[in-house]
Parts: sequence; C-alpha cells; structure tokens
Amino acid sequence: MIRISFLLLSLTTLFSQDKYYFQQELKYEIDVILNDEDHTLSAYEKIAYKNNSPDELTFIWFHVWPNAYKDNSTAFAKQAGPNSSFAKSDSLDRGYIDSLDFKVDGKQVDWSFHPEWNDVIKIELNQPLEPGKTIDIETPFFVKIPKVFSRLGHTGKHYEITQWYPKPAVYDHKGWHPMPYLNQGEFYSEFGTFDIKITLPKDYRVMATGDLVNGQDEYFWLDSLTTLTDSLNSLSKDQLKKWVETKEKTKLEIKDTDTSSLSSELKTLHFRQTNVHDFAWFADKKWLVQKGELLLSSKDKPITLWSFYLPKNAELWRNSIEYLHDSGYWFSKYYGNYPYNHITAVDGDLSAGGGMEYPNITVIATMPSKHLLEMVIMHEVGHNWFYGILANNERYHTWMDEGLNDYSNIRYWEDKYEDQNERFVVLEPIQDKLRIAKNMKYSWFSYLQYALSAKNDNVQPLNLKADQYTRSNYGLNYSKTGVFTRFLHHYLGDDKMDEIMQAYYEKWKFKHPYPEDFEMTFDSRTDKDLTWYFDGVFNTTKYIDYSIRKKGKNYLVSNQGTMNSPVEVVFFGKEKKEIKRVWLTHVEGSQEIKGPESAYYAVIDPDEFMPDVKRENNSTKSFLRFHWVWDQPTYYDHDLNFLPWVKYNYYNGLAPGLMLYKGGPGYNGFAAAEPMWDLKNGKPVGKIYKVHNYEKNDLFHKSSLSFGGMHLHGTRSGNIIFRGSKNKDKAKMNFSLKLHYNILNETAFDTSFYQSGTFATEELTFGYNKTFDSILNKIGFQTGLTIGDQFSSGWIESNSKISINKKTNLSIRSWVGNHFNTKNVPKHYRTYLSGGIDPNFSRYIFDRTGRSNFQVLQSQYIVEGPALRGLYKDDIGTTSGVWGLKLDAKISFLPNLFYDIAGGEDYETLKAAGIQLGPIIIPLYQSWEKEDSKTATNSRWIADRVRLQFGLTFAAGPFGVFSF
Repeated sequence: MIRISFLLLSLTTLFSQDKYYFQQELKYEIDVILNDEDHTLSAYEKIAYKNNSPDELTFIWFHVWPNAYKDNSTAFAKQAGPNSSFAKSDSLDRGYIDSLDFKVDGKQVDWSFHPEWNDVIKIELNQPLEPGKTIDIETPFFVKIPKVFSRLGHTGKHYEITQWYPKPAVYDHKGWHPMPYLNQGEFYSEFGTFDIKITLPKDYRVMATGDLVNGQDEYFWLDSLTTLTDSLNSLSKDQLKKWVETKEKTKLEIKDTDTSSLSSELKTLHFRQTNVHDFAWFADKKWLVQKGELLLSSKDKPITLWSFYLPKNAELWRNSIEYLHDSGYWFSKYYGNYPYNHITAVDGDLSAGGGMEYPNITVIATMPSKHLLEMVIMHEVGHNWFYGILANNERYHTWMDEGLNDYSNIRYWEDKYEDQNERFVVLEPIQDKLRIAKNMKYSWFSYLQYALSAKNDNVQPLNLKADQYTRSNYGLNYSKTGVFTRFLHHYLGDDKMDEIMQAYYEKWKFKHPYPEDFEMTFDSRTDKDLTWYFDGVFNTTKYIDYSIRKKGKNYLVSNQGTMNSPVEVVFFGKEKKEIKRVWLTHVEGSQEIKGPESAYYAVIDPDEFMPDVKRENNSTKSFLRFHWVWDQPTYYDHDLNFLPWVKYNYYNGLAPGLMLYKGGPGYNGFAAAEPMWDLKNGKPVGKIYKVHNYEKNDLFHKSSLSFGGMHLHGTRSGNIIFRGSKNKDKAKMNFSLKLHYNILNETAFDTSFYQSGTFATEELTFGYNKTFDSILNKIGFQTGLTIGDQFSSGWIESNSKISINKKTNLSIRSWVGNHFNTKNVPKHYRTYLSGGIDPNFSRYIFDRTGRSNFQVLQSQYIVEGPALRGLYKDDIGTTSGVWGLKLDAKISFLPNLFYDIAGGEDYETLKAAGIQLGPIIIPLYQSWEKEDSKTATNSRWIADRVRLQFGLTFAAGPFGVFSF
C-alpha cells in the first residue's frame, strides 16, 4: 500500500512537472567576418526570441563572454589567479566584445552591465514580452579575439571561436540564470536554430556546428584534401614520422595550403543547425583532413565523421575516425541515436582541459598517447548527449553532464576493449615497451581518482555550483559520479539500467532536465531503495568501506564506512571457482551470513564495481601475485612488485640488488625490502621498512606508524616513528615521536664527525604552519627535543614567506638550539654551523668516511641547525648555544639571492651571501675567509666553494632535504 501511494505521488508530480515545464525558443542569424591579420570578428546578429514561459518578461539577460578576457577584474581572471598565463599576459593579447547596439523590433533599447560582471548585460524591453509572443533582437558586435587562455582564442592563424556572440541567458521555471564566463565551470543556454554565415580567407579549413547550406564546393574541396591524408595513413609509422620531420624542418605547407595567391580571396560559408544550444567554429590553414561514416540502423542517412589535425600529430590522429565512429555508435546504443548529421573533432590549442565539447564538434588539446586521445575524443563526443541533447545547467549541476558522461566513458571502454580486459594505456613506452602497468584498466583509473580524495578533510559534496569547488575537488563531479553510477548499473543490471537511461533520454532530449527529473526517472521504473545513490552520493561526502572476515563457518560483513550502500558478496571454492553471489542491503554495523557448505573463501565486490575506498579488507583470503615494477593491484591480495635496485655510497661502493614492495596509490600503507650485495666488502646489505597510515581520529587528521631496519653505510640501525598532523582552516600542526637505534662500525666513518659504538635516541618534534591570503603568505615554527644516553638537546625554528609583489618574494628562516645535558655528547649529535650530518641515517648521504677524492661527496650536511650556506671547514661541532638566520629573495626571473648569518657561544658571528640556482649553492661572500679572500674575485674562488643541495631522503623529516 505504501509503494502504491508512492507511485501515485510520483505520477502526480510527473504530470504536474510536464504541465509546468517550458523552455524558450530562439532563432539566430549571424553574419561574421574574420580578419586574420588583426585577429578580430566583425558581426551582425538577429535573434527571434519566443517567450514560452507563463510569465511576462520586462528584460532579458545576455551573456557577452568575450569580455571575460578584457582585464584582471573579470570573474574568469579572478578564478584563474595571479599566477595564470592570463594574469601575466600583455594587454594586446587579451580580448573583448564591443560595438553593441541593441534594437528590439526595430527600436532602440536601453541596456546595462551586470553590477558584478562585465561579461553579462541586461536588456530592458520597451514593452513587456507576453507569454507566447516573439520579439526580434538585433545588434552589431565586434570581437577582439584573445590568444588562447581558455576556450575562445587564437594561436597565430589557428582559430577556436567559441562563446563568441551575444547570447540570451536561460529563463526556466527556476528563473533567470545569468552567469559570468569561467574556466572551471561551464554553461547553460537556450535551444534554438542557428543560421551562421562566416566570411574569411578562402584557404582556411573550417568546421562548425551544423551543416553547410549550398556548400557543395566547400565539401568537394574538403573531400579532395582527404586524399593526401589517406595516402599518409597508408605509410608505416617510421615513414610517416619521416614525412612529418621533413615537413617540420622545411616549414613547407601541404600543396593545397600554399596560400600566397589565395590570401586576398574570401569565401562565405553558411552553416545551419536546429535543436542545439550553442554554436562554435574552428579554422586553420594547415590541418590534415580525414573523413568517415557512421551507419545507425534506425537512420536512413549515414552520419559524416570529420577529423582535422595538424601534420605534426599525424601519427597520433591516424585512427581518429575510428574513435569518432565508436563513440557515436556506443552512445547511440546506450541512450538513443545521434540526431545530427556530422561528428567532428579538431586538433586545437585548448588550455581549458584536455578537450571541450560543442554541438556536433569538439576541440582536442595535445595528448601523449593514442589511448588518451581516444579517451578525450570519446568523452567530448559523449557530451553531445550529456550537455548537448540532455542540456542540464552545467554551472549548477556539473555532475549531470561530466559525471554521467564519465560513467558512459567507463562503459564504452569495458565494451569496446572487453577482449583486452579494458586495458588503458597512458604512457605507451612504459606500458607497452617496458611492460610496467601493462594491465591497468580504464575503470580503475577513474576509481583511483575518486578514492584518493574521498576521505580528504576538505572534500566537498556534488550539490555545489562549479565555482564553489576547490580545484582539487572539482574533478569529483567526473570521477565520483562516474564510479558510483557504474556501481548503480551493476546493482540494477544491464537491462534495467538501459531501460531507465533510454527513458530519461527519450523524455528529456532537447530539454533542460534537473537532478530531480533524473531521479524521478529511476523512481518510476524500479522499486529498489536508491537513497544511498541520490542522497548519499550527491548531497553528502559519505564513502563506502565494507570489510569481511570468516567467523567459524559463517562470514561477518562489517560497514566500516559512512555510506549504507548495497554490498555484493561472492563465495568461492578451493579452486577459485565461483559458487554463489549475494547482495546485502542496509548493513548498518555488522551482519553475519552463512555461506555455501563448499565455500573456501569470500570476496566483497571481486569484479571491482563498488567504489570501496579501502579494498584491502574485502577478502577472507589473500593470494600472492608478483608484478614487474608495478601493475594494477587487487588490494586484498598480496600484490608484490619487484624491480632491479642499486645504491651507492663510498663505504659500500655499488650495492646492486632487488626491491620488493607492496603499496602505492590506493593503499593504506607501504612496505618494502631492499636486499643488496655490497661489492666493495663482499657481504649482504639491505633495508626493510613498513608504514601504516591510520584513519582520521579525534587527535589527528592524518597519522602513521613506521618501522625500519637497515644494514648499510657501515651501520646496523632500526627505528620506530609515529607522525600525526591536524589541519584547521589554513593552519597545520605536526607532531612526531622517533625512536632510533644505531650501531656504528668504527672503520666506516670520518672520525672528525662520527663516533663508533651503540646509540639509542628519542626525538620529539612539534610544528605549526599557517598560510594567509595577504602579503605574508605563510608563517610557521618547529621545535624539537633529542634525548640520548647522557646527552640531550633542543631547538626552535621559525619560517615565513612574504610576497612583496607578484614578482618578488622574501623568505626568512631563524634557528636557535642548545644542548642541556652535555656529559657525553657523541660527535655526530653535536651542532654544526653548516648544518647537521644525519646522525640517525634517515637521509641518503654518499660519503660518511671522508676518504673519497671528490669534494662534492665530502662534507655533506642536512639542512638543519643554522645551516649556513657556505662551508665553514674549521667547525668541529659544539654543545653550546647556537643560532642562525637565513634570508632568501626571489625577484622575477633572477636566481635566488641569499644572505645567511650564524653564531653562538663558541663562535664569532659568521656571514655568507650568494645565489642559489635550484640545487646549486654559489657563495659569493664568506666572512670567515682571510681578509683578502672574503669575496669572490674569480671563477676559481667560486669553484672551490660551490655546494649542492639535493632532496634525496629515506623518509620525510622535519627538514626534508640535505646538502653538501
């Protein structure tokens, strides 16, 4: 009875929404001329605007998005930030729209800019526009085309003309939707008919939204250009590479693009398309042209496929028609037939992501592999359905287009590459040649993008507007929606999911659906409780983490996460043969289930559909699997990766061996063993360590416990380290407790700095760092205490960074330390002005013996203590009070300038100044030198004192790097 009532309510709501739904109707006519010398557009626009709403309209909001590129005050510029290419660009490279002069039904009207955004305007109507009535709006406009900073732009005489014309904002049952142009955040526009006439030099290849009207000559010319491309595609990879190299070297144009005699001739191309909500066009003189067809069973006429790409990318784009064909085929099969006459991809200079979709056409940025090119083409073609045909408000509900499209992309890859186990190649040389990550799946790639951020302290739900997301969270609209919808598909089954999605497409094609419309389609066609999906996925940051363990003859399934989703348990026999599958729902805490009598073990979600953030606890039995360097893991098995390994230090010489490790992306910890052979001393050496990361708790947002042991460098050592951190707003607190045990061989070390024997120490450190949105970028301090047998020491360090302006930064570091118990301080635990010498062997230092012939290997110092950048060779270490001050200035493109001061009870005040280029420290002044040698006078002076600073560390410590 409850279910019948719910269905009646759903039907009533659905009927009332049908009755209430409306969308405005537009007809565009635009004549535009491209000036490819000045990079401008001169145009005239006419729009027939029909008010299908039940409301009387007294004004219309318009988007004039080229103004986004006008200056640093725009919403786009502010979102891009002060370090963006746009912020650093010359004003001549920017763009705008002007010469607007609006008339409605032939009469002048008043218009004004939006109070916040200069790329949104409001047109005041002279007379109210009544429901069902149509008005004609017209205006001239002029566009200065910017360089490609985002979507609209040019690179030389390559043009990407998108979001380029005055466009009415959407008015729907939720009101007006004016919005500024953003890089992170897309669009919402009214459907209409576009008649666009483009005039430009005759030698440009042009493709756009819509079909050419009376374009037989242009089509004939484009067809003729495919002959060259077809001949190139018949070449071998090496032959095609040679052709490209020759063309790039000589800078010759393809025969048909020698434009010296054609540059003054113009052509006008007339494009027309109905049932679209945007119009984009692209032009380039150098593109190679490829053509194909897609036949769909329910369409009489084949769909034309076009790809336009630069000669330098000929090998990469060789199969682009295949990618267009398969994308159109699979999306039509999943949802409903592609309704237009062509699908086109163009090779572009886009900077707003890997690709950008427009009706009928997509622009693709440079890709490093064919699989990535196919992925982007597939994704952008898929947007013809999710955004193009099913035209949701992308700015308000990004997941409805990006996420549902991402889910469809995973499905495409599973279906097309089923016989290859949906293998996904990102880096061809590594995966195909070296066979590293050779079995990585596309679905795992999407899963990992979600899982790595699902439990982040700063994660955001999917019900926000696009501009409310941090850059790191914006991608969840893709990955989180994609993997959860794939899991929903698995839960409902192929037939039911196809039924629902095809019903959604059929009802809402060429309309503006909202999330409630999407949800209602599911509610009306399944009686399963999908609250976990529609509420949990989109309105919360809840995550899935189920575990299973064997309890006698039964199995205990526990919900360790925060989302109560369905969970699939699969039972297997001793020969890994599947016996039975069971779906559990509403597992609040733990649920005990009985498996089949012949069950040997059970696995949660063995097919990896469920986006469980911790798959390590998903099986009652783990098998051993070996991988060369790395391959996609199951997580619940023992996936051991192995690779050749070698280390070098002066005492051991070369020590070749093997590394075995478990862990990496998606794991809750890391473990490794490094067995090696000391060639110099003829004995085994090595290292072993394990790190376990804990869940967030009341004390720490992140914490870990690690264990390590080493027989290398002439020491046998072990350590136990606990680390914890807590974030609040823009502040971060760090705490660590370290226990070290070292036995130093007396023959392995420079006795000026080290003592042989057995040493046990405890270290406590605490740090606080905070960032600011002001001239003072960040400030922080750290303090630490070391306790050993009959000695102890402590220190305090502060750091700050000041941004004086966009091009000038100043960093300040101060340090003060002292020993409290000095009864028996080993040499390697003393304080040195030039830094520390890593007494606990946590960094990789090449020479601790002091016997090598290379100055670069000797006198290494960790950047701790005063860390004076200048080698003070008379320093024998102190147990008294010491202090240091380091100043760094970074001015524009100049190298880093430094000035260091250090001193103490046993030292006079010492000073050093110079420049630092990356890891290279070049002192130019050292106060402790002889009177006539304090300042650099020649290159020899510098060469004798230059130092290097590297970041080779065993584990991240409070300082992070060492220098020598």
